[in-house]
Amino acid sequence: EYDEYYEHFALDKKLNPPKYFRDIEKYKRDYEIKKKLFDGKLICTYSYQKLDDTLFDSLVKQLRARGIKVPEENVISDEEAIEKFREAGYFTYFASLLSNFLTHFKLRESKLDELKSKVNTPWFKKIFEGTENKRARAFVEIFEFIFNGYQQKLSKEGRVDYEDMLIEGMKYIENQNLKFLIVDEFQDISSLRAEVLRKIQKYNKNVQFFSVGDDWQSIYRFNGGDIKIMVSKYEQLFGKKERVDLGLTYRFNDRLCELTSSFILKNKHQLNKKIKGRQDYNEIPLLIFKQATGERNSFKIDFSLKIHLLKILKNIFKEDKTSIEGGISKAKILFLTRYNNNNYRNGYEDLEKYICNIFKRKKGYFEFSTIHSAKGAEADYVFLMNVHDGYRGFPSTIENDPILSLVVNDIDDFEHEEERRLFYVALTRTKKRSLCTGKWALILLKRFIKIRITKKVIIMKTPIYPF
Repeated sequence: EYDEYYEHFALDKKLNPPKYFRDIEKYKRDYEIKKKLFDGKLICTYSYQKLDDTLFDSLVKQLRARGIKVPEENVISDEEAIEKFREAGYFTYFASLLSNFLTHFKLRESKLDELKSKVNTPWFKKIFEGTENKRARAFVEIFEFIFNGYQQKLSKEGRVDYEDMLIEGMKYIENQNLKFLIVDEFQDISSLRAEVLRKIQKYNKNVQFFSVGDDWQSIYRFNGGDIKIMVSKYEQLFGKKERVDLGLTYRFNDRLCELTSSFILKNKHQLNKKIKGRQDYNEIPLLIFKQATGERNSFKIDFSLKIHLLKILKNIFKEDKTSIEGGISKAKILFLTRYNNNNYRNGYEDLEKYICNIFKRKKGYFEFSTIHSAKGAEADYVFLMNVHDGYRGFPSTIENDPILSLVVNDIDDFEHEEERRLFYVALTRTKKRSLCTGKWALILLKRFIKIRITKKVIIMKTPIYPF
């Protein structure tokens, strides 16, 4: 009707897209091409306008300048707007954010008054208030309403949630003449759990406190875990300690010990330990599939990774002699991903379905998991999939919602601290060999681990198999 076109571009004020985009230069070129192609008929808005809270004003101004009528008020009812909101999937995200915020709020024993004081703004400052402050203030208002309703519902039904078990449980701690207090997985302890332990110590004067944990495997910050309690605050919270390191692993060999130790200790706040591995197995423990990139801007589908995966799996089943049952290898094979997604990066195929369809009689040998879910697990061989740069890559570039900073302030002091620990957990699930796959695996490993590629690593350069 108007012969005009509209597109919203993910660009900042300097017309640069986010760093996690796959091909930044291509996105910028496409933007310029579209501007020329539509010859003044393209209405544009930008990400920076959304942050500045000027996006809708700019859009309305451009529409009206082209003779397109824009109503002064909403043309749909609140009920219709809510339904559109639901259809777009925003309720799912918002519910997840609320749930996450509620967990951190209670784990840290935060108070509503303290929370509201962080976002309260005098009336004269609201005139100049930015979008982020407005959003935070609106969120806190909604959170207060939901939190009060949630707590009332729990009370009315005589129920408690997990955080309340700890909060309410502290009220009943008394002297029970405890002699020993033993805590496992101490690296994942939260401030609220630490407070429970302190109170037990306070009322049981003669209790001996024994904790077991590996700070190299602290990967649950999103669930309230605070590694500083173990590494730097231990004596401040629990008194003088005697530390004993367990320096021997029975899972993997010295080569993998040396490789993984060298990059985990790049984190400035990890405890320094020396780990020794198995002596009966000395094969190179890490295999990297370095996929060829092909021609620039090529749209070919890359089959090289799939073909090499099948070859490796076939060799494992044919040659592995660690566990034989009826003459057939029973090696356990674990596929790990950073996120709950088994699709290839360049993909068109669900990896789990693909592998299990080809090796139908060996389905029981495969397990698929996120790295977080696999903590504590082990397998003969581990495939770490989708080691690539960008969105849903590794190390992760997805940042927490800024709203969470109202209750969570324990950010990394050193770049990628927790992502580095997560990578360590992934590589050390194996008994024999870990295999990293993804177009940028080698590049990411060099940058992320920041060590020289040595005899501990085999690099396989794979060709492009055209579609």
